[in-house]
Amino acid sequence: MGFSTNAYNIWRVESQAIFDFSVLVSYSVPSLKMQISLLEKGKIKSLPKFDYYRSTKEGYYSSENLREGLKRRASTYKQQTSSYMLLSLFSHFEAFVVDVIRELFEFHGGVDKFIENYDKSVKKSFEVGNQNSNSKRKLTGNRKPQRKTQYQEISRNLSSSGYMFPNELLSGYGIKMLNKKLGDLKSKEIPELLMDCFHIDFSEDEVREFHNLRDLRNSIAHGRPPSLNIKSVTEKNQVLIGMAKKIDSHLSANFFIFNEFR
Repeated sequence: MGFSTNAYNIWRVESQAIFDFSVLVSYSVPSLKMQISLLEKGKIKSLPKFDYYRSTKEGYYSSENLREGLKRRASTYKQQTSSYMLLSLFSHFEAFVVDVIRELFEFHGGVDKFIENYDKSVKKSFEVGNQNSNSKRKLTGNRKPQRKTQYQEISRNLSSSGYMFPNELLSGYGIKMLNKKLGDLKSKEIPELLMDCFHIDFSEDEVREFHNLRDLRNSIAHGRPPSLNIKSVTEKNQVLIGMAKKIDSHLSANFFIFNEFR
């Protein structure tokens, strides 16, 4: 079993904290409603003082204005708690994606070191190409199908000597662009970036459900909250859990690999 990235471990802790807080709220609000009911029946004289928003007004914790204000807020707490949970869970997932890529760069010594090592490989490749110019020349010009076996043997020999073919030579630009993109990564770009850049095999269902969650998040952020409850948010969050696990395991197994350059 491979190791987990620090970004994944942080995401897991923070996501659980969101659910822990929802548990606290789910216990606290019914308890508050019961306290208000006891106050209205005259069985207690006042409500408990708040940790925050304390008042020095006489009779404040037994006043009708306070009771009605709390009852109004408590009447929508399920919808609000669910909406805030979804907002937070999605935001933490977005942060995880950026953080795990940055952690990958740091694993390889930082972006500058990553690019420096790449440049060393390019320099080595050109040297190998010059030293094996006759072999390399045989791979230029019009391809002749009958020489396929010969081409393959030449390609293997060049590659084993440190020669980089065009697809590898172009990858350095991708490193630079990826680092630049992290500073302004849009949530709608996340699945495509992870699939195209890191070859993570997300299913069509995962991508579709991710964008559905993104639409819900946007609706909440723009003041158009959909009908949600904690159960539905928990179910919808499963797609983020599955994607996070897939990202972490795939990157850990295939990209957090030491590369000792010649």
